Amino acid sequence: MNWKKYVLGLLIFTVSFLAVNLRVMDQFMIGSLPIDSVNTFAPNLRTTYRVEIQEKQPEVVAIGDSAIRKYSEPVFSLNSGMDTLIFSAPGSGSVYWYSFFRNQVLPASQSVRYVLFFFRDTTLTVPEFLVKGEYLVRLEEVAGAKDRDIYEIAINNRKSSLVRWLENYVPMYAMRSDIYFKMTQAFRNILPEMIVACDANCVNMAFDTIFDMLQLNSLLWEEQFLIVNDILYTDAQLDFSAQAADSFLPMMIEDAATHNITPVFVRVKYRSHAEGEQDDPLLAQYLDDLADYVEEEGGVYVDLSKDDQIKAEMYDDGVHINTQFAPFVTRVVAKEITQALDDLQ
Repeated sequence: MNWKKYVLGLLIFTVSFLAVNLRVMDQFMIGSLPIDSVNTFAPNLRTTYRVEIQEKQPEVVAIGDSAIRKYSEPVFSLNSGMDTLIFSAPGSGSVYWYSFFRNQVLPASQSVRYVLFFFRDTTLTVPEFLVKGEYLVRLEEVAGAKDRDIYEIAINNRKSSLVRWLENYVPMYAMRSDIYFKMTQAFRNILPEMIVACDANCVNMAFDTIFDMLQLNSLLWEEQFLIVNDILYTDAQLDFSAQAADSFLPMMIEDAATHNITPVFVRVKYRSHAEGEQDDPLLAQYLDDLADYVEEEGGVYVDLSKDDQIKAEMYDDGVHINTQFAPFVTRVVAKEITQALDDLQ
């Protein structure tokens, strides 16, 4: 008799499994299998950055994470002698920077002469860094459905064959992140809607206002960035020659050259550098190899960690420059980069 229970249980499980997956297909408008959306980004990307670049037509565009968020565009422009726009995306890595360059900068302006990529240590050759979970949500602001090559390099290349099969043919698995996001959003919105009739848009605006006003959004992104940064310093990641070809670095340089733009790769300075911390020998060799590669390919390499004008007391924490010192630091950075560009002539 026990076998009948097993068969019945298996039947119930199978029917329930199929029903849930059909419901997910309907909810997320999945028309057929395999699921195409797991092989690229959402179709719509943010265009406000592109509009700003189109309107202002800068000569220089700078891209980086929140380490550069306090840099002053007017100060940088004055000291470099070139109109500059600075875009700081907290918790971003090379996949975001390249996507931004490809989809926001290149379609928007013929005036850009230099693109500055501000990076930390090995981030330029670790394409899988900061692409999962909420980082993917941030990334989909600047990458769209046509960016299949970016998605493949940053996300799909690191997945096992089993995971890729499940994502292509099991809807509830493929959409797990979206399902989790919808569930957490629903729970977050229940009480405000019940108590003060504040709908989802109202709740989102309230969270954005409070978190941005206190700069918590940037701090939380960067805190998570520091928590997960161990991936940057494995022996494998510190082997530049082994990592460069499969990263976004060659694509950054190639796309820039195609549009007559000089790419400038700027290693940011952290408080630990200002306090005298020395690079590990493997990291030092990696950075030497990176500098050689960039210069051989026609780019410019700048290492701000070696500038002794930026002091430890100028930081709010290990990453972020204090507002009081931001104009001075921006001036130092602008002059360092301008000098490197002059040396290129």
